[in-house]
Amino acid sequence: NTFKGITLAHYKKENIGKNRIDLTDSNGVRINEELINVSKNPDGGYVDYVGTIKPDTNEPASKIGYAQSIDDWQWSIGTGVYVDDIEVIIAEKRTILQKEVRTQIQQIAVVFSVVIVLAILLAIFFSRKVKRESTVFTSFFKEAVAGNKQIDTSELSIQEFKIIGDRANSMLLAKDEVERARKHVEEELREHR
Repeated sequence: NTFKGITLAHYKKENIGKNRIDLTDSNGVRINEELINVSKNPDGGYVDYVGTIKPDTNEPASKIGYAQSIDDWQWSIGTGVYVDDIEVIIAEKRTILQKEVRTQIQQIAVVFSVVIVLAILLAIFFSRKVKRESTVFTSFFKEAVAGNKQIDTSELSIQEFKIIGDRANSMLLAKDEVERARKHVEEELREHR
């Protein structure tokens, strides 16, 4: 459109060359006048209105128009889109996005489940390992009371238990030395009586 409302291009050829500045929608919006006015803004502008007839339905429909001016030529270049067309595209995109989000949530749930199962299996593994090694110590203490059997630290795989095993073996050797020394002292006392 020119700034005076003369239509320069239109999908209906019969509108070209006509002054359509007074074109008004069912809500009283003067469509071309509003588009020309907003086009004069530095970044152009938008106008909401009811389009006269949507080509694919032959019914009036809500429309958003955008226009920008070419001041040197006194032209307002505009375009518009029907809101329901945008809503259809948005609904399609929303459906696609929902599917993608659902897929990602399912993938996260699977990964999380695998991590939980691995954590449980590791906990069971280490629990059994600690139980097995504590059984070695329990047996040692039972046998240490009755005899002088040392802990076989080669059966232990946890470093801390190996250290405890070495210390327990050292304690047992020290106990044996004290026992031998006590017996030796008792023998000497018997001989001197």
